[in-house]
This record gives sequence, C-alpha cells and structure tokens, in this order.
Amino acid sequence: MGKTIDDFIKEGHSAFPYFAGDYSSAGMTLRDYFAARVDISAYTPFENLKAILGRLPTVGEMAEYIAGLRYIEADRMLVERAK
Repeated sequence: MGKTIDDFIKEGHSAFPYFAGDYSSAGMTLRDYFAARVDISAYTPFENLKAILGRLPTVGEMAEYIAGLRYIEADRMLVERAK
C-alpha cells in the first residue's frame, strides 16, 4: 500500500504532497522548496563571484554559484526546523 498524506506530514520531508484516488505524488522535498524560496539578492552574487574569479563569470558559473547559495541557506533552514 502507498503512503498516505499523514505519512508525508509525519516524516516532514515533502512539500505539497498530492493524493487523488489511486494517484499520489510526494511533491517536492522541503529542501528544494526552501532553496527555491531563498532570496539571495543580499549576497550580490554577480559582484561576489566576479571578485572571487577575478573576471566576469560565465552564465554556467553564475547558475552554479546561485544554486549553491540557495542550498546552503535551505540546509540551514532544515537545521533550524529540526530544533
């Protein structure tokens, strides 16, 4: 038998689980949800990465840097949530 919505709530690892008849989805993880919601504007990512690299960053480097910042913050939110 599949998981129920109560299982997802008790585990605390999913955001937006969905159940409709025989169809269910765990939704996204809370880590991914938190990462998506992080406001990184205070980090001034372009200027910071430019200073770190000593040159203009590529689009790929910017994406990797921003994703890293978001997941660092998301992980910290999960730590705080577990307290």
